[in-house]
Order: sequence, then C-alpha cells, then structure tokens
Amino acid sequence: MLTQSLINIFSKEMIGTVITALPIIKAILNYLNKPLDDIDDIYKKAKLSTWRIRFFMIKISTKEIPRLTRANVILFSIVLLFLFGSLATGSYYGVKLLQVRPGWTSLILKETDEWFLISETEASEHAFHPSWHLTEKSCISGEATQLANDKIITPQLKRFICDSFTNTDDKENIMKSIKDTTHNKPVITFLISIITVGCIWFITSLILTLIYTLRLKKFIIREHEKAYDYLT
Repeated sequence: MLTQSLINIFSKEMIGTVITALPIIKAILNYLNKPLDDIDDIYKKAKLSTWRIRFFMIKISTKEIPRLTRANVILFSIVLLFLFGSLATGSYYGVKLLQVRPGWTSLILKETDEWFLISETEASEHAFHPSWHLTEKSCISGEATQLANDKIITPQLKRFICDSFTNTDDKENIMKSIKDTTHNKPVITFLISIITVGCIWFITSLILTLIYTLRLKKFIIREHEKAYDYLT
C-alpha cells in the first residue's frame, strides 16, 4: 500500500515504547517504594513539601548524608531523556489524532512522507484549520494541479488523492482505514492520555527527587555544623 495510517503507526510506536519502558518503570517504582523510617520531621525541618513527597512517592534516605553520585546523575539523565522523548512522541501523535474529524482518517504518503486527512469524498491538509481541501470536482477542475504547481502539496500526493476518488481498491482501503480510526480512536486517545500523565508524573518525581536530595543534603550538613559548633 502507498500509505500508512496514523492508527497503525502509533500502535507500533506504542507497543515498542511500552516494551522498552517496562523494565525502566519497574526499576523506578521499586526504587520509590523502598521502605524508609518515618522521617517526616526531618523533611519538614528542611522545608520540603510533604504532600509532594507523598504524591510523587519521593524517598530519600537520611541514614547518612544524601548525595548524588556521578552514576546517579547519569542514570537520572538517561531516564529523564527517555521520559521526555516518550512525552514528546505521545503529545505529537495526540495532536495528530485530535485533528482527525469524524468520518475521516489520517494517512501518510510513504513516497513523500506527507501527512494528510481524507474521507470518502474529500481530502485536506492535516491540521485543525486546513489551508486546502480537495474533492473529485477539484481534481477535474485543475485546482489540485494548481496546488501542486504552487508546491503546497507534491505532485505525488495530488495524484494519489485524485486517483483515490475513482480507484476502487484505494476507496476500499480508505474506508477500511476510516472504520479502524473510528473504532480505535477512543482507545488510543485514552492510552495517549495515560502515557502523557504517566510521563509527567515520573518526570516531576525524578526532578523533585534531585532537588530535594540536594536540599536535604544542605540541611543535614548545616545541622551537623551547628552541632559541632555547639560542642566546641
């Protein structure tokens, strides 16, 4: 087939992302779920927000002075890069999915890597407010050719869209893609929302862990210095 649908592409991306993310998510949750003594008092004295600590499952041991080793920083950086990448990917496909109107489907022309929206009788730019629309009448009148001449769309996309209005096989493929999109869009929208919220939660948790570790380290060192000065 000359095109790929957004639904199929995102499904492949999502499966790959989830498979890759599972061990990382498991490691993070195991780290955050480590049992610690009740140290709310120390957190409060260090002026750390206890509700954020509970909500984002932040766990920083105070059995010794908290510190960030080079290995910790590298690991946190890798995980944050992965999470930011997942968030960007999910947001990108989420916006694309929201642009698909009822009775339409989102396709990519493989030859030119062009995104476009198409229904049974009309095609348009892949946008919330498309700058161009094409119908069978537009192809006959020469409007489609003019768009290609103006380099708004490529000749290949113009040819595919115009052919799809009359070619039986293309029509069947487009109708199948429309049905798949209509059927799967709610599920994929929900999954994108979960991925987005989950990434934001993990990113916030990791960033706060870094900030609070440094803040707690500074507080404990200052308390040790006060105790030393008092004793001497």
